[in-house]
Amino acid sequence: MSNENDDIRAAIKNADHLQPTSKRPQKECVACFEPIPEHATVCRYCQRHQNWWVRHFPNIGVLISLGLLLLAGLQLVQARSQAIDAEEAASTASAAAQQAEGAANATMAAHLFSLKNHSDTLGIQIIDLEGQITAQAEHSKTIERLLLSTGEHDDMAMEFHQIGAYIERDLKIRIASLEKILDSTLMQIAAMEQRMQTPSLKP
Repeated sequence: MSNENDDIRAAIKNADHLQPTSKRPQKECVACFEPIPEHATVCRYCQRHQNWWVRHFPNIGVLISLGLLLLAGLQLVQARSQAIDAEEAASTASAAAQQAEGAANATMAAHLFSLKNHSDTLGIQIIDLEGQITAQAEHSKTIERLLLSTGEHDDMAMEFHQIGAYIERDLKIRIASLEKILDSTLMQIAAMEQRMQTPSLKP
Protein backbone atom coordinates (compact mmCIF):
# COMPACT_ATOMS: atom_id res chain seq x y z
CA MET A 1 0.00 0.00 0.00
CA SER A 2 2.88 2.37 0.85
CA ASN A 3 4.53 1.60 -2.50
CA GLU A 4 1.32 2.48 -4.33
CA ASN A 5 1.11 5.86 -2.54
CA ASP A 6 4.71 6.56 -3.36
CA ASP A 7 4.07 5.72 -7.01
CA ILE A 8 1.04 8.04 -7.09
CA ARG A 9 3.00 10.83 -5.42
CA ALA A 10 5.89 10.38 -7.87
CA ALA A 11 3.52 10.41 -10.83
CA ILE A 12 1.90 13.63 -9.62
CA LYS A 13 5.32 15.26 -9.11
CA ASN A 14 6.40 14.28 -12.62
CA ALA A 15 3.16 15.76 -13.97
CA ASP A 16 3.85 18.96 -12.04
CA HIS A 17 7.32 19.22 -13.57
CA LEU A 18 5.78 19.04 -16.99
CA GLN A 19 3.47 22.02 -16.28
CA PRO A 20 4.55 25.57 -17.18
CA THR A 21 6.60 27.45 -14.61
CA SER A 22 3.94 30.17 -14.26
CA LYS A 23 1.55 28.43 -11.89
CA ARG A 24 -0.66 29.40 -8.98
CA PRO A 25 0.84 30.13 -5.51
CA GLN A 26 1.39 27.00 -3.50
CA LYS A 27 1.66 25.90 0.11
CA GLU A 28 2.86 22.81 1.91
CA CYS A 29 0.41 20.13 2.97
CA VAL A 30 0.02 20.13 6.75
CA ALA A 31 0.29 16.33 6.79
CA CYS A 32 2.78 15.19 4.13
CA PHE A 33 4.41 18.61 3.45
CA GLU A 34 4.07 18.21 -0.31
CA PRO A 35 3.40 21.40 -2.32
CA ILE A 36 -0.29 21.93 -3.09
CA PRO A 37 -2.28 24.90 -4.43
CA GLU A 38 -2.61 27.68 -1.88
CA HIS A 39 -6.43 27.48 -1.67
CA ALA A 40 -6.63 23.68 -1.72
CA THR A 41 -8.67 22.19 1.13
CA VAL A 42 -7.65 18.54 0.56
CA CYS A 43 -4.14 17.34 -0.27
CA ARG A 44 -4.02 15.53 -3.61
CA TYR A 45 -1.09 13.44 -2.39
CA CYS A 46 -2.25 12.13 0.98
CA GLN A 47 -5.93 13.08 0.77
CA ARG A 48 -5.75 14.79 4.17
CA HIS A 49 -7.92 17.83 4.84
CA GLN A 50 -6.04 21.05 5.47
CA ASN A 51 -8.48 22.42 8.07
CA TRP A 52 -7.38 21.57 11.65
CA TRP A 53 -10.97 21.06 12.95
CA VAL A 54 -12.03 18.85 10.08
CA ARG A 55 -8.79 16.86 10.28
CA HIS A 56 -8.98 16.22 14.03
CA PHE A 57 -12.73 16.14 14.38
CA PRO A 58 -14.08 14.65 11.16
CA ASN A 59 -17.43 13.90 12.80
CA ILE A 60 -17.90 17.29 14.50
CA GLY A 61 -21.15 17.84 12.60
CA VAL A 62 -22.52 14.52 13.85
CA LEU A 63 -21.44 15.34 17.40
CA ILE A 64 -23.12 18.74 17.26
CA SER A 65 -26.28 17.15 15.90
CA LEU A 66 -26.25 14.55 18.66
CA GLY A 67 -25.70 17.29 21.25
CA LEU A 68 -28.61 19.32 19.92
CA LEU A 69 -30.77 16.19 19.85
CA LEU A 70 -29.81 15.41 23.46
CA LEU A 71 -30.60 18.99 24.49
CA ALA A 72 -33.98 18.80 22.77
CA GLY A 73 -34.68 15.51 24.54
CA LEU A 74 -33.80 17.01 27.93
CA GLN A 75 -36.04 20.00 27.23
CA LEU A 76 -38.86 17.67 26.24
CA VAL A 77 -38.45 15.66 29.45
CA GLN A 78 -38.40 18.86 31.49
CA ALA A 79 -41.50 20.17 29.72
CA ARG A 80 -43.34 16.91 30.39
CA SER A 81 -42.26 17.00 34.03
CA GLN A 82 -43.53 20.58 34.36
CA ALA A 83 -46.80 19.60 32.67
CA ILE A 84 -47.22 16.70 35.11
CA ASP A 85 -46.43 18.98 38.06
CA ALA A 86 -48.93 21.54 36.81
CA GLU A 87 -51.58 18.85 36.37
CA GLU A 88 -50.95 17.53 39.89
CA ALA A 89 -51.12 21.06 41.31
CA ALA A 90 -54.39 21.69 39.49
CA SER A 91 -55.79 18.39 40.79
CA THR A 92 -54.71 19.23 44.35
CA ALA A 93 -56.24 22.70 44.09
CA SER A 94 -59.47 21.22 42.73
CA ALA A 95 -59.62 18.69 45.59
CA ALA A 96 -58.96 21.44 48.14
CA ALA A 97 -61.67 23.59 46.57
CA GLN A 98 -64.12 20.69 46.76
CA GLN A 99 -63.24 20.08 50.40
CA ALA A 100 -63.64 23.77 51.21
CA GLU A 101 -66.95 23.82 49.34
CA GLY A 102 -68.14 20.75 51.25
CA ALA A 103 -67.10 22.31 54.56
CA ALA A 104 -68.90 25.54 53.62
CA ASN A 105 -72.05 23.59 52.73
CA ALA A 106 -71.88 21.64 55.99
CA THR A 107 -71.46 24.85 57.99
CA MET A 108 -74.31 26.48 56.11
CA ALA A 109 -76.55 23.46 56.64
CA ALA A 110 -75.82 23.52 60.38
CA HIS A 111 -76.58 27.25 60.52
CA LEU A 112 -79.79 26.70 58.58
CA PHE A 113 -80.83 23.95 61.00
CA SER A 114 -80.12 26.29 63.93
CA LEU A 115 -82.18 29.09 62.33
CA LYS A 116 -85.12 26.77 61.76
CA ASN A 117 -85.01 25.62 65.36
CA HIS A 118 -84.90 29.26 66.47
CA SER A 119 -87.87 30.12 64.27
CA ASP A 120 -89.83 27.20 65.73
CA THR A 121 -88.99 28.41 69.26
CA LEU A 122 -90.11 31.93 68.38
CA GLY A 123 -93.37 30.58 66.99
CA ILE A 124 -94.01 28.62 70.19
CA GLN A 125 -93.28 31.70 72.32
CA ILE A 126 -95.67 33.83 70.26
CA ILE A 127 -98.43 31.23 70.58
CA ASP A 128 -97.80 31.04 74.33
CA LEU A 129 -98.03 34.84 74.69
CA GLU A 130 -101.20 34.95 72.64
CA GLY A 131 -102.61 32.28 74.96
CA GLN A 132 -101.63 34.38 77.95
CA ILE A 133 -103.44 37.38 76.47
CA THR A 134 -106.58 35.33 75.97
CA ALA A 135 -106.38 33.89 79.50
CA GLN A 136 -105.70 37.33 80.98
CA ALA A 137 -108.69 38.80 79.17
CA GLU A 138 -110.95 36.01 80.39
CA HIS A 139 -109.61 36.35 83.94
CA SER A 140 -110.14 40.12 83.90
CA LYS A 141 -113.70 39.77 82.69
CA THR A 142 -114.49 37.22 85.38
CA ILE A 143 -113.10 39.47 88.16
CA GLU A 144 -114.92 42.51 86.78
CA ARG A 145 -118.22 40.65 86.70
CA LEU A 146 -117.74 39.52 90.29
CA LEU A 147 -116.89 43.03 91.46
CA LEU A 148 -119.69 44.68 89.52
CA SER A 149 -122.21 42.17 90.77
CA THR A 150 -121.73 43.45 94.33
CA GLY A 151 -122.36 47.03 93.25
CA GLU A 152 -120.00 48.35 95.92
CA HIS A 153 -116.56 47.91 94.25
CA ASP A 154 -116.82 49.96 91.07
CA ASP A 155 -113.53 51.70 91.74
CA MET A 156 -111.80 48.41 92.39
CA ALA A 157 -113.25 46.92 89.21
CA MET A 158 -112.03 49.89 87.19
CA GLU A 159 -108.54 49.62 88.68
CA PHE A 160 -108.43 45.90 88.01
CA HIS A 161 -109.56 46.56 84.44
CA GLN A 162 -106.70 49.01 83.95
CA ILE A 163 -104.20 46.51 85.33
CA GLY A 164 -105.52 43.86 82.95
CA ALA A 165 -105.28 46.28 80.02
CA TYR A 166 -101.70 47.12 80.95
CA ILE A 167 -100.74 43.44 81.13
CA GLU A 168 -102.45 42.76 77.78
CA ARG A 169 -100.64 45.71 76.14
CA ASP A 170 -97.29 44.50 77.48
CA LEU A 171 -97.94 41.00 76.10
CA LYS A 172 -98.86 42.41 72.69
CA ILE A 173 -95.64 44.47 72.60
CA ARG A 174 -93.65 41.35 73.37
CA ILE A 175 -95.53 39.45 70.64
CA ALA A 176 -94.83 42.22 68.10
CA SER A 177 -91.11 42.13 68.97
CA LEU A 178 -90.99 38.35 68.64
CA GLU A 179 -92.83 38.52 65.31
CA LYS A 180 -90.21 40.93 63.94
CA ILE A 181 -87.45 38.58 65.03
CA LEU A 182 -89.34 35.66 63.49
CA ASP A 183 -89.79 37.50 60.18
CA SER A 184 -86.05 38.30 60.07
CA THR A 185 -85.19 34.68 60.85
CA LEU A 186 -87.51 33.39 58.14
CA MET A 187 -85.91 35.78 55.61
CA GLN A 188 -82.46 34.46 56.56
CA ILE A 189 -83.69 30.88 56.14
CA ALA A 190 -85.13 31.64 52.68
CA ALA A 191 -81.93 33.40 51.55
CA MET A 192 -79.74 30.56 52.82
CA GLU A 193 -81.88 27.88 51.17
CA GLN A 194 -81.70 29.76 47.88
CA ARG A 195 -77.94 30.11 48.20
CA MET A 196 -77.50 26.39 48.90
CA GLN A 197 -79.49 25.56 45.76
CA THR A 198 -77.12 27.50 43.47
CA PRO A 199 -74.87 25.23 41.33
CA SER A 200 -71.62 26.71 42.70
CA LEU A 201 -72.46 25.55 46.23
CA LYS A 202 -73.93 22.18 45.47
CA PRO A 203 -71.80 19.32 46.85
